[in-house]
Amino acid sequence: MDNNNENKEELSSSSEEMMMTDTDAEGNNIEIVGEGEEEYNDAEVEAMNHPSNRQDDSLCSFEGHSDSVYSVDIKFINSTALAASGGGDDKCFMWDASTGKQYFELSGHKDSVSSVKFNGDGSLLASASFDSTVKVWNVKDGSLSHTLEGPSEGINWINWHPKGNVVLAGSQDSSCWMWNASNGKKF
Repeated sequence: MDNNNENKEELSSSSEEMMMTDTDAEGNNIEIVGEGEEEYNDAEVEAMNHPSNRQDDSLCSFEGHSDSVYSVDIKFINSTALAASGGGDDKCFMWDASTGKQYFELSGHKDSVSSVKFNGDGSLLASASFDSTVKVWNVKDGSLSHTLEGPSEGINWINWHPKGNVVLAGSQDSSCWMWNASNGKKF
């Protein structure tokens, strides 16, 4: 092999150990020594992947959607971790991210909810849908503040402007939109 910036692999005297030589950003040689990959037969792989051998390390789960979940966002407000989810059942949910307790089921979209996002201070939640709307929800009580309309096709993504309550969205019709979430008006 060349002695230029290409990766080099060498096997040491032990067939289980592999050494890789590379160069860092400053051109210095670095060596990485590690164990070779273990090989497993089909029965061993099947046993390792059997559901009874899997451990669930999750702290909690959010149960409520009746179809695929497409988006989740988490926001820490004081000592509370809030989670929001949106999915193929045309709904959003707001949860306590520490316990999994459901706070609100947010209904009103007429198609799958593709994206959910909390605003900067966590007082509002925006949900985007393939029904071409964005809904802005009050986090304290789950009430609907505004329905934002404009795109002619479904909305793929949403985000909040970092300096204010301005919602940004990208649509399947190749357009981008921006609304003032405080009054629901387009810019």
